[in-house]
This record gives sequence, C-alpha cells and structure tokens, in this order.
Amino acid sequence: MYGQRIPATCGGGSQSQSVICQDSTGKTVDDSFCSGSKPSTSQTCNPQACLTYNWAQSGFGACSATCGGGTQTQTVTCKDNLGNTVNNSFCTGAMPATTQTCNPQACITYSWKQLGWSACSATCGGGTQTQSVVCQDSNGNTVANSYCASFPMPVTAQACNAQACPCAGVSVGGYCWYQGAGGQNCDQVCAGHGGNTAGTTAYAGANAGSCSNVLAAFGLAAARSNACADGYGCWVNTFGGGNFFCTSPAANTSAAYWQSVSRLCSCAN
Repeated sequence: MYGQRIPATCGGGSQSQSVICQDSTGKTVDDSFCSGSKPSTSQTCNPQACLTYNWAQSGFGACSATCGGGTQTQTVTCKDNLGNTVNNSFCTGAMPATTQTCNPQACITYSWKQLGWSACSATCGGGTQTQSVVCQDSNGNTVANSYCASFPMPVTAQACNAQACPCAGVSVGGYCWYQGAGGQNCDQVCAGHGGNTAGTTAYAGANAGSCSNVLAAFGLAAARSNACADGYGCWVNTFGGGNFFCTSPAANTSAAYWQSVSRLCSCAN
C-alpha cells in the first residue's frame, strides 16, 4: 500500500510505498522467493491543475464629464482560473485602481467677437457706422451665432459724428444761408447742403426784422425792414417744407417773376 506522500495538492505529485517479499509466516525474505512482477514502489497523484488567482477588471465606464475633468470607475475583483470570484486576499500584487480622472482638457467656451467699426458715413451732421459681429469659440474658430445666443449680441450699427457741420454758406441769425439760381426752391438750393433746416418759420416769426440782415449779408437791399409781414422782401417758402428764404425787392409775385427770383434759403450746413 502506498504510504509516504510528497506534499502536492495539485499540479501533479508523487507517492511511494515499500514492497517486500514475505513467506507464509510473515517473515521477510529475499525478493527472489516471490513470483510475478514486483509492484511499483511509486506513483503520481493529484494531477489536476492548481488554482491560480488574478485581479479581474471590468473596464472603466463613461467619463462623468466631456471636458474640464471628470471621473470614471470600474469594478475590480479577485478570481481564480476557473472564473470564480474569491476573497481579495487570494490575489497578490497591488489591486488596480477602481477610479481615475478623464477628459482633463479645457471646455470650449463661446463669445461674440466684434470686428471693428467702419468709417462714419458722414463727417458731421450725423452719420452711421457699422460693424460685423461673429460668434467664436475659445480656439478662435467662427461658429454659428446660435452658440452665443445666451449672451447679448453687440450692436452692428450706431450713430456717429453728430456734431453740427460748419456752415459753408453765409451764417446769419444762427442759420446757414445760400443763394440759389433763378427759379430754384429751397429744397433744390439745400440739396447739397444737408437739406432744408426745420423750424425756420419760427425764425421768421420771431425775427421778422432780421430778414434785412440776411439780404444785407448777400449784398441785397431789402424793400422794407419788416418784409416778412407783407410778402415783399421775406417769405416763408411753402414749396420747400416751410423753410425761410428771401428775395430781391419786387412787388411782382407772378409765376414768371418767381422763375427769375434767386432765393436765399437756410440749409443744414
């Protein structure tokens, strides 16, 4: 019978036994007295593979953030080579991490980019200037405006050069006066000078006597100092939006006369 065992619980071991030849009285005799093949004195045992243990990782899951730094987790267990989960104490070596950081890159932000104002459409008297405004990401790429919709969009047009233009004609009574060609109304006379000046009827009513000053500034003699009152020397030009003009002295108000009249009109500049 096999007796002594060489310790090996798996992976193949061996066991041995003593084999002797005995007579009928139980006395040990020389092997030559025994017939037949002598039994083996050793044999293999526990040939099954030994169990091994290793850490099993499930694999990291999705990151908790797409940018700016997030976290992802995984499950780590100790398993034998048959796939059975066992106590972690069976596994040797450091246990793999169950969490790690991910997507540390900075998040892309969006903002309006103003490309600069154009030149003003007028050097004086009020003009307009425009600018282009685009939506850009933090990398400097132009994107659809919808990405910047949560922020107020800067204005793309604004008024500019609102200061009054200097008078290139004759300045009298706070107005800029020009003498037109025969038959021109004040709309025509002021076409190249910012248009007719609004509110000159107030000038005529409050300063009727000043008509003579306008005529005098152009070297024209007024028939009367208060010509605005009687229709000879000063007139409120109903043809030109109510603006103020003066004529050379004359009593003739016929259509033919007006074609020859050189009007003095108040213009914007």
